[in-house]
Amino acid sequence: MSVPPAQPLYFGSSERPLFGWIHRAGVNALNVGVVLCTASGYEALCTHRSYRRFAQSAAERGFPALRFDYDGTGDSAGSELDGDRVAHWLRSIGAAIDALKAATGVEKVCLFGVRVGASLAAVAAQGRADVHSMIAFAPVIKVSSYLREIRALSLARPQVVPPAGLNIDPELQEAAGFATTAETRAALGAIDLGKLVSAPASQILVLDRDDMAVNDAWPQKLASIGVAVEKQLLVGYVDMMRDAHVSKVPTAAIDSALDWLGGRDGISRAGERAMSDARRASAQISDNGALLHESATFLDEAGLLFGIVSEPAAPSSPARDVVLLLNSGSIHHIGPSRLYVTIARSCAARGIPAIRLDLSGVGDSGLRAGEQENAPYADSAGVDVREAVEFAVKRYPGARMHLFGLCSGAYHGLKAAAAGLPLRSVVMVNPLTFFWKPGMSLEYPDFQITSESNRYARNSRSLSSWLKLLRGQVDLRAAAGVLWKRLQVRAKNSLRDVARLAGFSLKDDLASELRRIAGQGTVIYFVFSASDPGHSMLLEQGGRIVGKAVRGGKMLISIVQEADHTFTSHWKRDELFALLADYLERYAGSI
Repeated sequence: MSVPPAQPLYFGSSERPLFGWIHRAGVNALNVGVVLCTASGYEALCTHRSYRRFAQSAAERGFPALRFDYDGTGDSAGSELDGDRVAHWLRSIGAAIDALKAATGVEKVCLFGVRVGASLAAVAAQGRADVHSMIAFAPVIKVSSYLREIRALSLARPQVVPPAGLNIDPELQEAAGFATTAETRAALGAIDLGKLVSAPASQILVLDRDDMAVNDAWPQKLASIGVAVEKQLLVGYVDMMRDAHVSKVPTAAIDSALDWLGGRDGISRAGERAMSDARRASAQISDNGALLHESATFLDEAGLLFGIVSEPAAPSSPARDVVLLLNSGSIHHIGPSRLYVTIARSCAARGIPAIRLDLSGVGDSGLRAGEQENAPYADSAGVDVREAVEFAVKRYPGARMHLFGLCSGAYHGLKAAAAGLPLRSVVMVNPLTFFWKPGMSLEYPDFQITSESNRYARNSRSLSSWLKLLRGQVDLRAAAGVLWKRLQVRAKNSLRDVARLAGFSLKDDLASELRRIAGQGTVIYFVFSASDPGHSMLLEQGGRIVGKAVRGGKMLISIVQEADHTFTSHWKRDELFALLADYLERYAGSI
């Protein structure tokens, strides 16, 4: 069934607006809509595509749908470290129910959620007469068990201890880049679906994980109090919860869940409330005392490329600089650990508009013909970046354009600058390749050789590593293989440097691209985590041009100690913000 394109919207309190997407069912709308309650923390990034697909599929079956970000998460106002988080999230669900009913005319809603999203949905439904049904994907019955999981995750991926004197909440817990305060953990830990006063709905579908033993306690309790409960297995759970660039949508489970919903009592045809086909929305957001204006819009005439513009609510003068943020991998425009939202709003608070956009096939942007969905290094990215720059140039005449990207976003920024786009600068954080080839692995790519050899070099200075070697706890064959490949790579790059001096033209030559970018007046700024392989790769593949560009003021390089690839530690993100702010204030308009 053909349905209207999804529409961005802001709703809820004008002081702290929430962001979401309305998926309209059109003329075949039913009287029940679906409100999708986002998963928690890092799991929200992993499941973003699955939520989008569920909402779209629901609309195609006649169920208008709303997916949204809770207060302090995603594109909504606020911070994850604000107080009273769980109460705000529950109120966000209530506001989403009201917004869907007001926008589409549905009489009742079905609540959908994955993991803690389902847990919050069940609590939010208490006392509401307009919740028709509920679909729970792998619901967390006792959220205290989820807290133990993220505690284990934080211990498995320990953060570097902050330096003495840094003002950090000692009870703050970080896991995969998302932080929770002690207050938030206490409120979440009190949620136990088995102890709810009443059932969330009279009709509930529970899809259990297919990778673990089935837990029947909650469904059995629901059945004992008269709920029409059905259980299914969520086939594809593990693949759905993987990192964004490899996450797979559980299509069969979505279809099965919507089949179940379509067969429930109390569903009938109801003409959807008429509304203009607005594909943009805006709101004012207060961020750390600064009043900002954010607009969600499509950047191209075809309505394919989606982005959110953050700018001062009342600019004192026309913008002199604009920052465009390119996706990191397949994570949608909020960035890893919500990094891009913070950068964009920080820039806007300093008077610099910032646009966080989704490249085609990623996040909330459409897919170009012939391209693959969710591909971080798609060939079409060059066209996407060009159209985004054209949008920014038109919106801010005369302003200088700065591209910012992390990982694959850094790669696309480099290629856009090399293609001659009118850029003042390109800021690249932790690129993992300078020349992507179709078929290259994202799991074990060439950069792993550099990374592993650097790790061996660091370990060679550690007494404990030598003791492991003497005890036979080091795989010498694997180490020798890595070092041999590393020698081959270095020898190849040295030969390329000689060939450049001799005047030979080389294919896939980083030095030539850097020279061309610097020659057209675009400033090059690299930021590397000290443990990342990118800096070594830059020096080797860029050859002599790197030092020459740095000495000539055409290239800047910053090394951040003790940061991981995506700056998951919040105090290391603060260091990155400080570097970017210093760069924009001191260099953007003067180099």
